Amino acid sequence: MHYIAILIACLSIILQFIAALWSARLMRLSGRGIAWALISAAIALMTMRRAVALWGMLKSPTAAYLDLSETIGFFISLLLCLGVFRLGSYFRHSSTMEGSREGWKRLFGRLFERADEGKLLIDRGRIVDCNDKAAHLLGYTERADILGQRPDDISPQRQPDGQFSSEKAEAMMARALAKGNARFEWVHKSIDGTPVPMEVVLTKIEIEGNTLLHTSWRDLSETKRSELALRESLQTSEEFIRNVPSGILLFHYVPATGSFALLDGNHEAERITGVSIAAWRGKDITAIFPDMVQRGLDAEYREVMLTGRAHTREDLAYKNRYLQMASRVHAFRLPGGRLAVTYDDIVELKRSEEALHALETQHRLLFETIPQGILLEDAGGRIVNVNPAAEQILGLSAAQLQGVPAMDPRSNPLRPDGAPFPRSEFPTVVALRTGVPVRDVVMSITNPLLGAHRRVIVGAVPLFRPGEEHPHQAYATINDITDVTFVRQENRRLREQLQEQSRSPDIGAVSSALKEMAASLPVELHSIRAVVDGLLLFTSVNSEELHVQSIDPATLVQLIIRDLHLPDSAQAVEWTVDPLTLIETDPIMLKRVFRILIENAVKFSRTRPHPEIRVGCSGDGATRVYIVRDNGVGFDASRAGLLFGAFQRFHANQGFEGAGINLAIAHRTSRRLGGWLWAESTPERGATFYVYLPGT
Repeated sequence: MHYIAILIACLSIILQFIAALWSARLMRLSGRGIAWALISAAIALMTMRRAVALWGMLKSPTAAYLDLSETIGFFISLLLCLGVFRLGSYFRHSSTMEGSREGWKRLFGRLFERADEGKLLIDRGRIVDCNDKAAHLLGYTERADILGQRPDDISPQRQPDGQFSSEKAEAMMARALAKGNARFEWVHKSIDGTPVPMEVVLTKIEIEGNTLLHTSWRDLSETKRSELALRESLQTSEEFIRNVPSGILLFHYVPATGSFALLDGNHEAERITGVSIAAWRGKDITAIFPDMVQRGLDAEYREVMLTGRAHTREDLAYKNRYLQMASRVHAFRLPGGRLAVTYDDIVELKRSEEALHALETQHRLLFETIPQGILLEDAGGRIVNVNPAAEQILGLSAAQLQGVPAMDPRSNPLRPDGAPFPRSEFPTVVALRTGVPVRDVVMSITNPLLGAHRRVIVGAVPLFRPGEEHPHQAYATINDITDVTFVRQENRRLREQLQEQSRSPDIGAVSSALKEMAASLPVELHSIRAVVDGLLLFTSVNSEELHVQSIDPATLVQLIIRDLHLPDSAQAVEWTVDPLTLIETDPIMLKRVFRILIENAVKFSRTRPHPEIRVGCSGDGATRVYIVRDNGVGFDASRAGLLFGAFQRFHANQGFEGAGINLAIAHRTSRRLGGWLWAESTPERGATFYVYLPGT
């Protein structure tokens, strides 16, 4: 037991020594040097006392007393040592925490300064710190220019939502202090007064016992510009769709079912398709257009969505003599699984194409049947097209004339006096060089087919493209007047001879007797009287004197229709008189031609249930073609060459009266006016008579 007491005493001395060392260390950790110095001195004294007691115990031991004393001392030393150790741990932890706080302060400072966003600290409503980024966002060079200001001091008076900046700033800061943070959009103003939109985040923080608001600024200028551009783009797209002259329908495609649901469209689409956007929005396309599947449009639209290739087709919806609906449909894919279908109303285009085709057919027919030779030449004076009349006049085929000058050496052109005609004076050459029409140039040319010279009148008109000053083509007209010249000479000779003979009592008596006989024929012999009157008029047409004046043919036609004595079977004629081109000609002769053609149309259409007669016109300038069309019985076009001969009757046995002389008179009268007359027809489908007359 004695030795155990000695061991316990030694352990007590060791523990007290350790406690003294830790207490000395606590002097440095705690910062309270005097207190811990006194504690260390007390422990040292206790250790010295314990050492003296141990020395005495070794020299004169009293085991029972010393064992109890040493045991109590040991536990006291142990508790003292543990207490000092605990205090040391506490102070070491405190020291570590203090170092950690300093580290976090330094880290926060670096993040605050180096952040890409503007950073500020607000204390009691005023800015107490900020980084350089925040200053630069508002155009300040020094951050000190911002410090001390309130947020509303560097903001417009009102925010975009209409609130005063001062009131809204107070409200946002109060919310952040109450809830810990607040996020909102704000408009500051730069040093030059320019608005700067920002996203502001306020965060409540504690620094050294003070409650501050950590503020982050994110510049929204680019975002706002992008949003504005996007809004303008969307608005532009909406305005474009709403006001574009084409109809537009937008559909949403569902790949799983292959269906199309209507999303939107414009008013033009409603007009063209007859679909109400508001009533059918969200409905499937096959419900909107029930015949889509039958016409194969649904399969075409699915192919557009799968391949991305646009598809166009012309859709003729409805057509009759009163109503026509047609549109060009163009379908293409849009992002987001959408299909756009545009509708262009092409009714007028179709009508124009049909009218153009009819006009081209008419012009081609006129070009091919007109007795006047026509040559079309390019800018180099070489023939690019020729009509049959020109082939006959020149005695060369179209293949022989193609690509050669209009008056090549084979034609051997001569002046009226027999001198060679210079090529530089050819009408087409002059027209292409000057751009001015050339008219009525008389010359003689050799016809290789006939082997003789023919006397012709040549004219030329230059053709210009829009915006060009020089003609790119010219067309020449050739009138063969060889036979006309001969006939005129013979007529002149015969007229002189007849005038001499008319002075004879016998000839004058015969003519007077013929007229008296025609006037005295009874009604029963009216047809014979009509034949005699027709013969007299037919023989006198060429000798009638012309009295040219400006005439409105439409007025003339209305007068003829008003003065017609129509039988009961022709009272229901449906008349159509188009506006007719004014013309300068002999009014009596023109009225004669129209009267004969109109009476002829009435006679051969009156047996129809609904007789229709139309008087129209085509051409302008120097070319006028008047048209008289009926829906009568018509005639065989293969016999059209006999139509204008005297006493040629195609319907003599079908109950149509007449002597067969009137069309011959109309034909001769039109030739007397400088034009000609021709006709087209199909049996039982009516007839059309064309009257060509020159402009003056």
